[in-house]
Amino acid sequence: MCGDGANDCGALRAADAGIALSVAEASVASPFTYKNKDISCVPSLIKEGRCTLVSVFGTFKYQSAYCFILLGAALILFWHGFRPSDGTYVFVDVIMNILPPMVFATTQPYPKISKRMPIRNLLSFVQQMSLYSFIIVQVLIYYFIRTYLINQPFYVPVKNKDIIEEPAHNQIAYAIFSANTMSYVIAAIIFAPGPPYRLGFFSNKIYICMVLINFSLSLLMSLVAPEWFIEFLEFIPMPFNFRMKILFICLLNFIFSFILERYFWHELIANYILPWFRTKFRMKSKKKYRILDEQIRRDNWPFEHFIDENVFHFNGRAATTILDDDDDDRHRMPKSSNFKII
Repeated sequence: MCGDGANDCGALRAADAGIALSVAEASVASPFTYKNKDISCVPSLIKEGRCTLVSVFGTFKYQSAYCFILLGAALILFWHGFRPSDGTYVFVDVIMNILPPMVFATTQPYPKISKRMPIRNLLSFVQQMSLYSFIIVQVLIYYFIRTYLINQPFYVPVKNKDIIEEPAHNQIAYAIFSANTMSYVIAAIIFAPGPPYRLGFFSNKIYICMVLINFSLSLLMSLVAPEWFIEFLEFIPMPFNFRMKILFICLLNFIFSFILERYFWHELIANYILPWFRTKFRMKSKKKYRILDEQIRRDNWPFEHFIDENVFHFNGRAATTILDDDDDDRHRMPKSSNFKII
């Protein structure tokens, strides 16, 4: 809704996006104000709104995935009778995951408006399943690395594993959190949407620097960690060849997670499978503009939105004429196959 903000304040407030084309005092009732007296700002508002929407959803999914995959890694350690050290929590919570939420929304909107609308519901099937599938994949990889480690000849069992209150130096925590820190880098990449609502990943220099910093920290812990750093995290060193194998597993994890998020859930499922499913089973859309478009295509008059429910009754079969009080044929309404007098 666009107006001057004077006698249309109610409409500007009730609209999904009200734009006041004036800088007068009355224009403060509108959510948006444009100093030029034209509607050239509407495309910019649509692009910024869509970019903000997908950025918020991506930030939420990153934060949720970060919490649950850290929980999954900790539960595997609890299973063996010990817990992550305080140094590990500091490294993961404070150092690794403090930057991504701050710079996630700094990407600019895409210059062209797509005909396809973004997913507007955070609890939609695609959004929820993409988050849950990512968490499940990461936890399964941690379990695989744990199983692969304990079968190695260099594995050192933990002697005081029955005392969970006292964190013990162990190799399982080293292996799992080497993959866990890489999972945060993967999540920061795959949950950052690009076209057609935001610019591509490489357009945001600040975000790229943040991802490179996290990737460097993860490599530091996994491959070339100094002795004092390993002691701070309370790990037991592992052979370099095994650490390289963990890094290769993380590379495969990135490829699989990227394909699963971008091409399976948000491309195949969202754009092909779900629309086919709705058409196949004739599921009605809940969007108001699609409901009105469907009523217009029926070629019946008057439309349902223009009928007073106290006068007409809809039954889909009866056809009748509606007369005015003076029973004058000049006031007859056209016949309709959808309405009758109650």
